[in-house]
Parts: sequence; structure tokens; C-alpha cells
Amino acid sequence: ITLTLTSSGGSCGTTTATKAITVNTNPSVSGVNDATVSYGGTISFNATVTNCSGSTTNTLIDQDFSSVDAGKISTTSSDNPYQIDNNVNCNDAETWNIRTSSSESSCSGCSSNRADIDFGDSSCDQDATAVLGSFVPSASTITIKFNYGFNWYESGDKFKVTLYNETTSSVTHTLIDPTADCNNCSYSGSKSVTAGDSYTLRFQYVGDYGYGASFDNVLVTETV
Repeated sequence: ITLTLTSSGGSCGTTTATKAITVNTNPSVSGVNDATVSYGGTISFNATVTNCSGSTTNTLIDQDFSSVDAGKISTTSSDNPYQIDNNVNCNDAETWNIRTSSSESSCSGCSSNRADIDFGDSSCDQDATAVLGSFVPSASTITIKFNYGFNWYESGDKFKVTLYNETTSSVTHTLIDPTADCNNCSYSGSKSVTAGDSYTLRFQYVGDYGYGASFDNVLVTETV
């Protein structure tokens, strides 16, 4: 008698099965590992299998800003998101804000709440970085996606997105760094990381009486 145990699924785990078989004829004993069973009795077989043949997708960041209050993004580093505000001669409206529309950039992939920054007074020099995370991957590769718009005005304007390693205090990858308008744009890419290190995504806008940028629907995943 053979007990076949089949395990299926996308993640590692243990599956156990028990099968009871009724003995309808007198069994014979052929070895030291055989068991004597009376006619009409049952034999129970137990088996366990560990399945690691599939994979699981873990979500590390899923930020559409729907649960983030409108207004200036916090500058407190323990908040998620927060921003690093290096602006000079600017007010709160000229930093990264959560708004329901893009003020000076076109982002058709953005919907409802999104992170947005636009120009203000001509004396305002903008340099503000929105930070999302942190997260600690288990895999050596992650997938990053987001929608964005950038309205370039002149040389020196910048909308730069980086994957930042908080453990080593260094930029691991630069995801985008356009030098011209990028209206209704999106990013999708896979990047190598060090499993167990802590990471953030950083969205930096630099402008001197420029236009602005916005982004939304940030998704970071890994497959393990």
C-alpha cells in the first residue's frame, strides 16, 4: 500500500495527511517492519511533507497617500512619510505637501491625494526631499513602481529619486534624474539590495523659482 501526499501552494510550509485503510483480507507478515492486523481492522498511515517549491510576494511599501493628512508633509524623521526641508526663504506651501491635484506638473497616474511641490515667491530657493520608508528586504532584489510628473523650467532644476541605504548612509541606486519635462510619467524597475539592511525611497526636488513635481502610488515589493 502506498500513501501519496501532494502539497501545492506558493510558499514554504508543512503539509500533513493521514490515510486509514480497512483490511478486507487476512494480511500476511513478510518482514520485521510489518504489522499484524486482524481482519476488518484498519491501518492508519501518517506522512508529512515540507514544500518550498513556490514563492511569495511581500509588500514593503504601498503608499497612495490616501491616509495621509492634507498639507505640509512632516519634517519629523520618525513619521512616514516625512521630508528633509533644506529650503531657503520659503514658506510651508513651497515644501512637499499632500494635495488632491498637481499644482505645476502633469501626473495622469496620480489620483486624489498625492505628494506635490510647486514654486512660490521668487526669493524662495527650494531643496526639499520627501522620504518614504523605512523597510528591510529579505530578498536580494526588490521591484519599485510609482507615477510622477516633473515640470522642468531651467538648468539647475531637479527631481531626483533614489533608493537610500539607511544602514550604510549611502545612495544605492538613482531611479530617475530627468533634465527635461516628464509629464504623466511612471517608473518601474527591479534593483539589487542587501537583505537585512534598512532602506528608504527619497524624492528630492530642487528649484530656483522653477515649476514643480508630484508623485503617487509608490509600490515596493520583493519575491521570496
